Amino acid sequence: MTLKNFPFDISITVVALALAAIVPPLLHPSGYIITVLSLIGMYAIALKGLDFVTGYTGEVSVGHAALFGLGAYAAGWMNLHAGFPLALAFPLSIGVGALCAWLISFPLLRVSGPFLVLTTFAFGRIVYIFLSETTDVTGGQSGMQLDPQVLFGHSLTSWNFYYLILVCLALAIYVAHRIVQSKTGRAFEALRDSPIATDCMGIGTAKHKQLAFVLSGAFGGLAGLLYVYSQGILFPDTFGFEMSLMLLMAALFGGKKSMSGAMLGAAFVVVFPDVLGNHTAFQIFAIGTLLVVFILAGLRAKRSGAASLAYMIVPLAFALGLVALAFGVEDLNEHRLAIYGAIVLMVVSYLGDGIIGLLPNYVPGHKSVPADGSSGITRVSGAPMENLLQVQDVTMAFGGFQAMSNVSFSVASGKVMALIGPNGAGKSTTMNVLTALYQPTSGSVSFDGQSLVHAHTTKIATLGISRTFQNLQVFGDLSVLDNVLAGMHHSIDKGAAGRAMALLSTVGLADKAHQLAKNLSYGQQRFLEIARALATNPKLLLLDEPAAGLRGADLTALKVLIAKIKEHGIAVVLIEHHMDVVMELSDSITVLNFGQVLARGTAKEIQNNQAVQDAYLGA
Repeated sequence: MTLKNFPFDISITVVALALAAIVPPLLHPSGYIITVLSLIGMYAIALKGLDFVTGYTGEVSVGHAALFGLGAYAAGWMNLHAGFPLALAFPLSIGVGALCAWLISFPLLRVSGPFLVLTTFAFGRIVYIFLSETTDVTGGQSGMQLDPQVLFGHSLTSWNFYYLILVCLALAIYVAHRIVQSKTGRAFEALRDSPIATDCMGIGTAKHKQLAFVLSGAFGGLAGLLYVYSQGILFPDTFGFEMSLMLLMAALFGGKKSMSGAMLGAAFVVVFPDVLGNHTAFQIFAIGTLLVVFILAGLRAKRSGAASLAYMIVPLAFALGLVALAFGVEDLNEHRLAIYGAIVLMVVSYLGDGIIGLLPNYVPGHKSVPADGSSGITRVSGAPMENLLQVQDVTMAFGGFQAMSNVSFSVASGKVMALIGPNGAGKSTTMNVLTALYQPTSGSVSFDGQSLVHAHTTKIATLGISRTFQNLQVFGDLSVLDNVLAGMHHSIDKGAAGRAMALLSTVGLADKAHQLAKNLSYGQQRFLEIARALATNPKLLLLDEPAAGLRGADLTALKVLIAKIKEHGIAVVLIEHHMDVVMELSDSITVLNFGQVLARGTAKEIQNNQAVQDAYLGA
């Protein structure tokens, strides 16, 4: 992955873990301080799990405390009733957390956005009620208490647990880092930016979203195990909605997609309740927040002018509200949920990358990833097929409206077929039918001898069909190079980076390889989409208005690129409004109008077709 603060993030993480291991014994802290440090470590592990969902796939879960609690209660119950020692409890708690997350992931796959938030909230409430009411299993509101623990024959002290937690945190950070740096992590980020494009490359949005929840549950289960064994007692209220909200606040506050952000966020939410319980401490916090907002406002005014201060009105009102609470409210704990919610709102709105986002921006230099010496475009093997793609009498109806009506055409290997027509003619609908985003109402679609009717979008991609989009669908938070590597998800190997660089060189983006895709110009993103589509090794490439927004040299480069794609035996279906591109490159043209085939033929035949002229001129 390309993380803008990646080197600083690693350095902070390594230094923080080293200091946590070395410094406490030298200072001889009280038992309370050791408990606080242990809680920070356990929360950080839970936050690393939550980051898979919130940070990488972009979903918001407010039920993470339930997974934390299930792991804790599973370990506690097995210890009390089955005599499970600590060593055997590790796989049990991790497994329980992962299993519960896997089960809840099925309804979560059907929803997104606020509906997913509500579903995770409902899951958290169900778990809380279960922990509270099943007295025979969990002890209910009376709690569950464990005896002092022994590991490999040694009684464990608070110091032993502290270092056990520290080791588990280091391992959790390492495992999470390895996952997000793999093609799996790339897939997580891809589905967050564009689920449609992710499916169209054969990655599988549902499978990877489910995997993110399972990983989240596994890390939550591990944190729960450490919690019950280190604290020795459990109560259902510990794992209620307030804890889920605090975990979400910690994830956002520390910084998403960050190794050190989890530790920073955990430290904040562990210490902040104590701040709320101490009027003097909260007054200092409120005044400090107000001063920081004033300083940021001054810097903003100096950099962008006084007019830009309007942006700081809400943060200023928030800081003044904290000061009013600090000096005007007697019992701050009564308002803690409102305070937590306000902090989450401010962080999301004004500090999107969390505290870690305040570090200096970093973009990796052009590391020596040489191209493999080719164009990067894979030549299609085997004998050419006259009817590689066959569309026969396809109708696509949305209620009473027919976007396609008895549409038929075929595409041969290594040929360019243009699909043209006025706006609303059904061109993009046809593209979506070909990639199974829509299932046709009637008719048949076959590719390379296989029927595509009722096929899943991810299956379409693995058969050898790839596409670009009318509305750009690049993975903005991935680097340009990682966008192309995402297209190689099913063929990744040691030579993948070299071939990806070759593709970027072919489309003129090799010097942009390590920039974030969202920072490219509109035209460059068009070429990046084509490179990513070619990375899937297609036999058929669907180009949906690739020349949109291109002028001059870029338009010429596009024509050269499409001709080169054709030379490699790849069939192309081209939707385009630039008639010079269509007439110059097309071997055949199919014209749609009001969802029906109006005409088909060569470029010259279409130019001279009176019905086509009338459709475009409105006659």
